[in-house]
Amino acid sequence: MRVPHPGVVERPATLECVYDTGGDNFYSIRWYLKGELFYSFIKGNNPEKINHNHTDVDVAMAHSDTRKVTLREIAADAEGQYRCEVMGEAPLFQTDSTTQNLTVVRLPDKPEMRVTRSSYRVGETVEVTCTARHSWPAPTLSFSVNGHHIPAESSRVRNIGVSEDNGRFYFPKGSFTSTSMLILPIERRSSSSLRLGCHALVQSLEKASFISVEVESRLSSMFSFFNAGVACWTSDAALITLTLAMLLLLQKQLTEGKCWYSKLSKGQTVVTEKSSLMLYLMGSGSLTKKDEGRSHVGGALEDDWSLESDRENEWSLSKLHLPPACMANCTPPPRMTN
Repeated sequence: MRVPHPGVVERPATLECVYDTGGDNFYSIRWYLKGELFYSFIKGNNPEKINHNHTDVDVAMAHSDTRKVTLREIAADAEGQYRCEVMGEAPLFQTDSTTQNLTVVRLPDKPEMRVTRSSYRVGETVEVTCTARHSWPAPTLSFSVNGHHIPAESSRVRNIGVSEDNGRFYFPKGSFTSTSMLILPIERRSSSSLRLGCHALVQSLEKASFISVEVESRLSSMFSFFNAGVACWTSDAALITLTLAMLLLLQKQLTEGKCWYSKLSKGQTVVTEKSSLMLYLMGSGSLTKKDEGRSHVGGALEDDWSLESDRENEWSLSKLHLPPACMANCTPPPRMTN
């Protein structure tokens, strides 16, 4: 006999009885669940197929015959021992039977995946939390990264826990919710986009969900750091490396643009003209627009600005909205006052 391994609640299940009459003509087949008859086929009867209306199963008669029986949307009560009994024709009426157990499970809802951000940089760590709810038995959670499987036993997977759901609403036996976390460091060799999957396994069956996160390249990370006015690259060696990389990437733009670079002391003022300039800050602190009390830490200046530093601070201006790589070829700023 062949039965699903396992059967899934609210899904159909087909059971097959495998037999050979050994030369005798087939006469009948009978199916039993927990010792009670629920379907029979008797050759020559009218009707030949009979549904015996067992309380625990609903037979799909159109999809049942002399070798198989199909059950509609099985419930938890459909679990148990099944027996098929085959009988040959007269005069011997030889009879044989076989049994098999059917286990019924409930697959979890679609796993819920959560990350703190949609993009990461090399050197950072992605923490993916996955929760699979309302399953019987409790699901085992594993992960995948761009199709590469990361098993539940991996050191990168942390099992947060399994909790029992309240009541018996989802399954008569009860149900469980499992939560795990994938801890994934972003390495230099990581691709620019990571497709992360969470796989909830119940026996041999699984449900999966997927999300994608972007990995910023080293160069794009440098751009975003400077445009946000973030303090970084404090060492001379790092600054030289950054400058060379930016110059190679933006050689054409640098030859067409003009930029200024200087270092402001606290209280020193720079006056800009109305020319859509781009301002970049390095180090800490900010520049304040005089007479309005507004701070500016980076971005386009599309009006006449008079800016005053609140502490010693490096800054640069560029007419072409270029990133801070232009500092390598900088000239004094347009106007400086004390």
